[in-house]
Amino acid sequence: MPPKSTLPSVCCACGCGRSVPPDRRGRERRFARGHHGLIRPTVQCLRCHRTLPRSAFESRERFDSADWGIHDRCADCRAAIAEERARPLYIVDPETHCWNWARALSEGGYGKHWVDGKTVVAHRWMYEETVGPIPEGLHLDHLCRNRPCINPQHLEPVTPTINKRRGAATRLSDDDIRAIRTLNTTETQEVIAARFGVSRSLVSMILSRKRGANVA
Repeated sequence: MPPKSTLPSVCCACGCGRSVPPDRRGRERRFARGHHGLIRPTVQCLRCHRTLPRSAFESRERFDSADWGIHDRCADCRAAIAEERARPLYIVDPETHCWNWARALSEGGYGKHWVDGKTVVAHRWMYEETVGPIPEGLHLDHLCRNRPCINPQHLEPVTPTINKRRGAATRLSDDDIRAIRTLNTTETQEVIAARFGVSRSLVSMILSRKRGANVA
C-alpha cells in the first residue's frame, strides 16, 4: 500500500467549489469525479458569495505540484483575510485596561476567533488559554461590561442567573450617565462605580464617551 499523501485537498478546477483530495497514489487531482470538461466561466466565492469571473479565483501562490490552481475564495477576500491575519488579536485600552478584540465580531458584539478549523468565542478562548477550563454550566461575565474585551482579569465564571442579573443591573439610564459625568468632578471613579453598582471600567468608558456618547 502506498504511503498516505501529505498533499492538502484543493478546490475543483471546474469552479464548483468542491474539495478534491489527492488520489490513492498521493498525487494531486485537479477535478472532482465526473467534473472534467465542466470549466465554468464564473465562480461563486464561498466568503462574500459574489459570482465573479473565473480569473478572480485563479492563482499559483499555494500550488506546488501544479502550474496553476483555483481557490474557493476570490482575490479580494483572500487579500482581506491576509490583512486580518496580520493585525494584532487585541488592542489594550490604557484607561480601562480592556483588551479590545481587533478582529471579527459577532452580531452580539463578542469577538470571534478561528481555532483548529472552527469559530470560537474570543473571550472564552483567551480565558481557557490563560486561566484554565471554564467550569461546566457557568458563563463568563464581563466585569467591565465591555463585550469585545478579552482580558482574563475582566472575566468571572458565574451561573447563567447571576450573569443575566448583572447585565440587567448595569443598564444605566440617560439620567444615570449624566449623573456619573457630574460626579466625576468631585468623586473618584471607584466611588462612582460602587454607588451605581457597576465596574470602574464602565465608568471610565462613560466619562470618555465610549459608552453613552449619544447622551448630552
